[in-house]
Amino acid sequence: MAAEKKLLVVLAATGSQGSAIVNHFLEHEPSYRIRGTTRNVDSAKAKALSNKGIEMVSAELTDINSLIAAFQGASAIYAYTDSAGCAQAKEAIEAWESGKEKSLPDAARALEVSQGKNIADAAAQIPTLERMIWSSTPDSKALAGGEYDNYEMASKAEVLRYMRSTPALKGKVNAVYLAVFTESFVRFPVVIGWTKPTATNKKYLVRIPWNPASSMPWINLAQDAGSWVGALLKTDGDVTVEAVGGEMSTEDVVETMRRKLGVEIEIQQISLDEYSNVEPTGLMRHVGQLMRWTADLGIGREDPGAIKAEQFAKTHPGVKRSNIKESFESIDWSSML
Repeated sequence: MAAEKKLLVVLAATGSQGSAIVNHFLEHEPSYRIRGTTRNVDSAKAKALSNKGIEMVSAELTDINSLIAAFQGASAIYAYTDSAGCAQAKEAIEAWESGKEKSLPDAARALEVSQGKNIADAAAQIPTLERMIWSSTPDSKALAGGEYDNYEMASKAEVLRYMRSTPALKGKVNAVYLAVFTESFVRFPVVIGWTKPTATNKKYLVRIPWNPASSMPWINLAQDAGSWVGALLKTDGDVTVEAVGGEMSTEDVVETMRRKLGVEIEIQQISLDEYSNVEPTGLMRHVGQLMRWTADLGIGREDPGAIKAEQFAKTHPGVKRSNIKESFESIDWSSML
């Protein structure tokens, strides 16, 4: 008689991060069955996952009871929060506009921490839970001072501390610091201050507040992230790991864009003030600080408790590290034009 499969619950399974984990486990981890959470089980993406054999259930990170229901019977949980989504959420915008929070980044941080604590409190009520993987970040402000104060990094780090201080989760929580996703610039051109040609300037512009020559850590999210999660599920709890496929400078990424698009692109290194002045909420300042941290210090380089990617990959041969240059070459950059 075949052994019963363990249950892995993947939060926000229709998102880019969640779907990367789901697809890896479908292809490479047959000992698990998968339940995915989503806001709308009738969406096209949810139905597509259902057609692959994924059990899709409705859950909201602001509704702890829906999380408890979604986690029932779980052996493992992959959990993450959407920092950009928190900044766009009605609750955060209302908290900022009403004066409850002094800025939109502060409101987004409060919402993200609340969501993360709901995940922890719900998971603590699941007696079958063996391991939870939290997609986290180092606490940039605590580790390196106010120069790198970023609401996303602060909120995820605070949630990790909360999870590991929850008695029912002791020894069960592993954290992964995912490097910058290789598809980030094409999905979010605003991150690199992407500016199209004008009547007076015939070049495309990249305007950034970090050193474009600095080597940055990257990961091919769709191809590789699931393998790191799979390895962490087999690792004793309370481990934090950097998940990095390789390094490449922004200059070299932009050179790839030039070749692929066949256009002239000029890089301008600007001040953080200039970078953040494109919108009034303060969010772009935090984006700039996050990218400066990554360019200056890597992902977990300043965190003495984080296992380096090379070290973890040596002891976990199943971890996949796609060639980063080839990953950038394979991207369809045409939407940037």
